[in-house]
Amino acid sequence: MLLSQFVVPPDLGIHTVHIFADFDKIDPKTGKSPGMADALKLEKRLRAEGLRTVMHRPKVRGTDFCDQWRTEYQLRLVSRQAVTA
Repeated sequence: MLLSQFVVPPDLGIHTVHIFADFDKIDPKTGKSPGMADALKLEKRLRAEGLRTVMHRPKVRGTDFCDQWRTEYQLRLVSRQAVTA
């Protein structure tokens, strides 16, 4: 399922949706980052439905949040090992 196809379940009192977009490399054919384009499409639709949205994207192009969180975890682990050494 594409991110842009996500549907907020009704009757749960959800007012705000946090969107964690993939920050893909730019597709040379379209000139767009597929993950960001999909996230922006979802954001536009949800706002039109009256929901508040908060967009999040990784810091580094070509990554997603799984990549970013893994890198941050590994850096903390290395930092702790350096302190104990």
